[in-house]
Amino acid sequence: HVDCAACGIPRRPVMKVFKDENTIVLQSMALCQSVWSAAVIAMVEANETEDDVKNSMTNVCPMPDTPENWVHSYLTQIKNLVALKPHQKDLDGMRLKNVATEWYFQRMWKGMTQFAPLLPTLLEKAEQF
Repeated sequence: HVDCAACGIPRRPVMKVFKDENTIVLQSMALCQSVWSAAVIAMVEANETEDDVKNSMTNVCPMPDTPENWVHSYLTQIKNLVALKPHQKDLDGMRLKNVATEWYFQRMWKGMTQFAPLLPTLLEKAEQF
């Protein structure tokens, strides 16, 4: 008997991806995109020098197991994609594709640019949810 509803990826404590000078803790930074997340983490490591900047682009996006967790994870994914915008050319050139970096993100980004000045405030208020 196989329980298809069983949790395949258990919840683990969230840590910063760039823990210290010598330690990278691989964790998902996009919903259901563990392999893509690892590739993006490697790209960020190769292109950024400050751990604070690296961590701001790779916030951990835990696998949701409740509707509330889904909202939080989705918002985290959006924050990561916005923070990664300076690396959009690198993301577009990756062989691994995240649906959020292609048509979905491009449409979302087009819409977001219309209210871009409000985005930091909206994300901050959404995090209180």
